[in-house]
Amino acid sequence: PLGIAVLDQDGRIQLSNSALERLFLFTREEMRGARLNDLFLPRDGAAEAQHLMDECMGGRTVHFRTRRCRKDRSLVDVEIYGVPVAVPGKQPNILALYQDISARVQVETEMEERHRLAALAAEVGLAFTGAESLRQGLEPCADALLRNTDTESVGIWSWDCGRQLLESQAMADMQMFASRRRTFRSEEHTSELQSHHD
Repeated sequence: PLGIAVLDQDGRIQLSNSALERLFLFTREEMRGARLNDLFLPRDGAAEAQHLMDECMGGRTVHFRTRRCRKDRSLVDVEIYGVPVAVPGKQPNILALYQDISARVQVETEMEERHRLAALAAEVGLAFTGAESLRQGLEPCADALLRNTDTESVGIWSWDCGRQLLESQAMADMQMFASRRRTFRSEEHTSELQSHHD
């Protein structure tokens, strides 16, 4: 069900329905007369909310997806419609409609993650197709991981030639990851030059 609020020209809630209460956890008494943005707006949403008000007060309907705050300060994904309501001789009131789309967003996120992992798995499989050595196959794998891994926390696999083991080392910064790979390439190139020279 849609959460519905009717706002006056100052963005204060004049009327609301029970679906809005359930969505944001405020009672109808708590919402009546309060500024909608004071109740539902996250800290980084001021510019977006002002744009919504400006568009509606200018007589235009708005529609977008965003996140809003509940009474317990948890965030909820919502789809918002803002519709100006004409009032003779006055600026329009605003009909604000809120649809909880949390479940939809979660499904979309999971589908995107599955697609990303499938693409990564295909790249990794292709990298080892026709590779003449483990090292030769790992190089394009590292490129694929660099493009598809969360930059905030990545893990790097390195080959220990002495022990013939593939080891994982946690790295906290993607730039360190790229620097590590450049060093590896430089050392490999130097080794090849020395081999040719010998």
